[in-house]
Amino acid sequence: MNVNEIAQAVKVIESRILTPVIYMNENESRVEFICFCGVQITDEELYETGEQISEIISKTVEVVDILEYSENDRLDVILNAELVYSEDPVIEQLLAFGMAEEFQQVQERKYDMLKRKSENGSYYMQ
Repeated sequence: MNVNEIAQAVKVIESRILTPVIYMNENESRVEFICFCGVQITDEELYETGEQISEIISKTVEVVDILEYSENDRLDVILNAELVYSEDPVIEQLLAFGMAEEFQQVQERKYDMLKRKSENGSYYMQ
């Protein structure tokens, strides 16, 4: 995608979805725009937004809410996807720190379960 197409896609997303950041993953046949949707948004609204963008750029487009991803995948998006829109760099950093903190908490819970299994022979508290 060229810069102009990305700008048009961002405008469509901004007009339809309230989001402080938009990330993009692209491959040869499809583009995925990943938003942080603070308010409840329906899958239908995300789908319709993707269809509208598909007409502009002539590629299959999927618009998704990052909250639908697991903690591991969220961190992967923040680290590896292209940031194409940020309302404010401070908000972007806060979201990134929040996602990293969630990932760390998941890792700590996993460690605690493995430790409990090692000490008690069970993952569950007895």
